[in-house]
Amino acid sequence: MNAHLLSAPSVERTAEPGQQRLVSSDSIEKIGEKLKTRRSIGTWISDWFVWEMFAIFVSTSLVVAIFIILARFDNQPQPTWKYVSLNSLISWLSTLSKTCILFAVSETLGQLKWVWFANKPRPIPDLRTFDAASRGYYGSAELIWRHYRSMFHGCSFTYG
Repeated sequence: MNAHLLSAPSVERTAEPGQQRLVSSDSIEKIGEKLKTRRSIGTWISDWFVWEMFAIFVSTSLVVAIFIILARFDNQPQPTWKYVSLNSLISWLSTLSKTCILFAVSETLGQLKWVWFANKPRPIPDLRTFDAASRGYYGSAELIWRHYRSMFHGCSFTYG
């Protein structure tokens, strides 16, 4: 005998109060398969650093746009646009570019910290070093100074 015929149908609540409808186990399985598919796409995006690569692409595109705009208006009087000046446009583009790069660097440092502690037991002060690196120039220099050989030594053999 089929087991799904013996199970009681589940009840789904609708947006309107007081109304309910029956949901079959087949539709629940279909919803589960859709969620698994969505999770796998989300996992793929996360595993391949799609957002970080997109942020780097956008940042690079914005820097190229700045160069093109500055080359276009080089040795010419500043344009008189109605709502924005050339200086503010360059300022906005550079701020957006920095934001995209900061996002990518922040995510990469977080991943590097995860890999650093996942490989083998590490001292707790290393956690403070990674945290400081995500906060500014001094912390980044400290991270490079303390862990240059252990982090980047394998990269030089692989790529250099």
